[in-house]
Amino acid sequence: MAACGIRTVRDGLRWHLIETRPNRYDWSSFLPMLRAAQHQGTQVIWDLCHYGYPDDLDIWTPQFVERFARFAAAAAQVVKDEGQSVPFYA
Repeated sequence: MAACGIRTVRDGLRWHLIETRPNRYDWSSFLPMLRAAQHQGTQVIWDLCHYGYPDDLDIWTPQFVERFARFAAAAAQVVKDEGQSVPFYA
C-alpha cells in the first residue's frame, strides 16, 4: 500500500475476540496488526465495533454502553502504551 502512496487505512478490532469475559482483555489478536502498521509507517483509523461485540451483551441495554466505553478506553490505552498516537477511532 505504501508503494501506492496509501498511508492511512481503516481496520477493525475484534471486540468479541478481545473481551471473551467481561472486563478481561486479550489483545493478542490486535497487537500484531498495531505493530505491523507502526513498522510500515501506516496510520490506521481503528473501528472499535465493526466486527461485532461479545456474545454475552445485549445491545439494547445500558450495560452495552458501559462495556463499550470501557473497551474503547482500554483500546486507546493499549495504543498509547505501544507508543502510537491515533487521532481517529470509528
